[in-house]
Amino acid sequence: MKNFRKVLALVLVVATLFSFVAMTASAKEYTDADKVSYTEAVDVLTAIGILNGYTDGTYRPTNTIARAEMAKMIAVLANEGKDNIGDLYASACKFADMTGDAVWAKSYVAYCNQIGIVAGRNATTFDPYGKVTGIETAKMLLCMIGFDAKAQGYVGTNWKVNVLRDAEKVGLLEGFAADFEADKAITREEAANMMLNALLAPMVVGTVSGNIVNISNTVWLKANGFDTTIKNITLTDAIDVYDCYILYGNVLVSNVPVWTNYAGLDVKANDRDCYGNPVTTWRFTNEYGKEIWTASYAHAYDYYYTDISTLETDLDKLDPDSVNEVQYWEDGYKSTVTDTLAEAIERADTEDSGRGVEVKVYIQNYVKIGADHKAVYEYNLIVTVKNTFIGEVASVNNAAGTFTLNAVPYTNLDATFSNANYGFKKDDVVLYWLCTNHTELHDAEIATPVNVDLTETYVAYDNVAPNEHNSYVVGSSKTYYYAKNLGNVVAGSDLAADVLDTVENEKTNTTYDLYLDKFGNIMAWVELENGYETGYAYLVEGTGVYVPNGTTSSGTNLYTATATTVDFDANMVEGDKISKSTFDALRESEEGDGIVGTNWFSGYGYGLLVKYSVINGEKSVDDDYQMNVDVAQRTYDAVLKKDGNIYKMDGTLVANGTSETKYLVRTWNYTKGAYEYKAYDETTLAAQEYDFCGNVAGVNEDNTNKTVAANIQYFTKTIAGHNDALTYVFVNALYAPTEVDAFVLGRSAQISKDLFNKVIGDYTAYDAYINGEKAILAVTEASEFNPATDSYKLFTANLTVIGLVDGDVPVYADLDEVATTYDAADEVAWVYDEGRIWLYNPVTGTGDAAIAEALKPTSDFFAVIAYETSSGYETKVITDPTELNNYYEIDADGNIDFDMSKGYDSATCWAKYEGTSISALYMVLDVNN
Repeated sequence: MKNFRKVLALVLVVATLFSFVAMTASAKEYTDADKVSYTEAVDVLTAIGILNGYTDGTYRPTNTIARAEMAKMIAVLANEGKDNIGDLYASACKFADMTGDAVWAKSYVAYCNQIGIVAGRNATTFDPYGKVTGIETAKMLLCMIGFDAKAQGYVGTNWKVNVLRDAEKVGLLEGFAADFEADKAITREEAANMMLNALLAPMVVGTVSGNIVNISNTVWLKANGFDTTIKNITLTDAIDVYDCYILYGNVLVSNVPVWTNYAGLDVKANDRDCYGNPVTTWRFTNEYGKEIWTASYAHAYDYYYTDISTLETDLDKLDPDSVNEVQYWEDGYKSTVTDTLAEAIERADTEDSGRGVEVKVYIQNYVKIGADHKAVYEYNLIVTVKNTFIGEVASVNNAAGTFTLNAVPYTNLDATFSNANYGFKKDDVVLYWLCTNHTELHDAEIATPVNVDLTETYVAYDNVAPNEHNSYVVGSSKTYYYAKNLGNVVAGSDLAADVLDTVENEKTNTTYDLYLDKFGNIMAWVELENGYETGYAYLVEGTGVYVPNGTTSSGTNLYTATATTVDFDANMVEGDKISKSTFDALRESEEGDGIVGTNWFSGYGYGLLVKYSVINGEKSVDDDYQMNVDVAQRTYDAVLKKDGNIYKMDGTLVANGTSETKYLVRTWNYTKGAYEYKAYDETTLAAQEYDFCGNVAGVNEDNTNKTVAANIQYFTKTIAGHNDALTYVFVNALYAPTEVDAFVLGRSAQISKDLFNKVIGDYTAYDAYINGEKAILAVTEASEFNPATDSYKLFTANLTVIGLVDGDVPVYADLDEVATTYDAADEVAWVYDEGRIWLYNPVTGTGDAAIAEALKPTSDFFAVIAYETSSGYETKVITDPTELNNYYEIDADGNIDFDMSKGYDSATCWAKYEGTSISALYMVLDVNN
């Protein structure tokens, strides 16, 4: 008998709950849950305690089952879900092989044997480790639900035929995969499915002989308050008083299913989801009535369409007189009209189905008791229709965690929905689905467009109006048909929602973004200019190249412009093609002095953040386009905080970051000696350890944190009633302070007006060596540094990079933290010998005794040698410590003569050393000495 679960559903359910029941997670999260095919069965049987996994967290669905294991599962199932059999039946076990490792199952085997569920291989042998077949499992379960094994012929030569007959009649074999073979060893998940079917099966009462029912099920007797020793009742009482009926032949069953005897279990076998699709809802409570697990599982449909349905053909053999009821649901709305079978077929085939519309059809067997007290099967027909809608996100409220759609198709639907599960952003194009009579958002997802170069269109006309079902376009070697719900609903958006007309049919090689439903049909489209693309990128200063690239036929020179670009995923492209106007804008920006000019691009002194369009393969940007689309800004007197907002130095808010804002931050990697770019959004930006462009180490005189801004470029868009919202932000960041070795050589200039003055204020620039590289040191406070006495001196400085350390771009030094590491007040000299740099101090000794300390040079050792000239000092950096010996005389024996330095001024020597190692050395040579 087909779909017996549906039979019971319609017999038992008095009132139908027309509400959506949320699916829960699996009853037990097995680590191999993805390998389970019979999910509902394993979930239910696990939740009610019949099945358990292994100690490693797996279920192992395809493992087979031993006879002893099966006996325990069916014993608990038959004992109303209670595992309290314990040792009560152990002494009654008649099987001699239930010993050793099998003794744990002795009571369960004895229990099942005594109530007639299982038998042994023979009178004394049970075979506890033998594998159980599907037919053997079915026999046990048939006995459990009330069949008498002897009366039904489950013994003897034809027992398998008789078992399969009854198993099919009561629905034990429903829902199995096509490869299920009942005569083979049953797997753990197959056993779960058969047990699930047993729970849903009708409780067998007994067999009918004349007007007498011979009772074979003591559980049924107990459930109805009878003495369990009663052998029979009249058929009249069984039917009229106890709601029984003859299922087939002489088998009498109750309208009460097996699961009703299971403590704490409640089943709604004909529940509905929010679309009207039938589902089975399981609920399990503990002994105190507290719900501990619930889940709903969809029934299998008989027909499914995502194009025009063919119900008239598919149901042509279904007798209209056998149809008891027709239900028609559209997006969770149950038709108030009582459709006949013909009306339902007409609606589905000609009105509601089409490309991209999901139509599901369920044919449910319905049990009707005839005059002879036997079951007569009729049918209920359920048709559900699920439409797809498309729209744009009109707004997002981050504080409330909601989003709104720009248009909704029904007035009874609130257009504001929770954004918790979606994370949508404004202007996102989304596919969405409505249920419960169009009052609830069932689900939504981003509609990702397919970009195609259109080469052909075809419009199928039905009378006057175009027929979307057969209309199509061809693009990028693929055919795309229109969805029945084309443009449902795109009002208030930039999306197009019609079939391309005959004029557009003539177009070729035009680029379109096609928004498709989940089945590949066109829901909406946007026409793009051929080759048109937009984006945001940072053009890196100093990388612009403009070179000749041939000539035209008239002799005019052609040029190719390129630059290094970095997009907002932090992807860098070297030699990226740009237009001539973009090259000019980059050049003007990087050559600026930091003062705002009349042109939007001028005055940066850095690279340029741009919004570009790709035209003929080149990134192109112009002033007017920028200003008309987004407002572009830059600042040197503001700070980007971890909250994603930009503030002035006085704390005034400049512009808001939002969940849609993208940040590109450039930092300097000291180790690699190169810039690095990182992409952030509002969430990841907040995870940083310091504010970008803010909170540089040290404090001001008023004990407030020092705050220094760097170059920030950004785009904003205006939101009514709010500060400008940031869209794309580039930050040439300041950096976490780093301790470095700095040799200060002398003052270059006092600066009160240049690019970096706008960043750090008035400063004094000093020529310096930093970690062995020539640089310019920008010092804003020199309270501990006197250029007259402290020039040509080694310091340990806390530095914050503003730009490249290349001798042209300054670094910023926090001189409140600067201190000399060693001041050679005594007469000292440094020489290299035997792999070490030796300290020679003639004050404390002579000869060998003058060697006071030996320091091993580090791998990154360097020294700066200063030469006095008539015009000042020149410097030289050495990294090979053996070169120190060039500044001492060698005596006749080849040894260093410590008394014969070559112009070495011992009063101007500084070094950085810790313990027995030395990393830096500075000394001045006096050529007059």
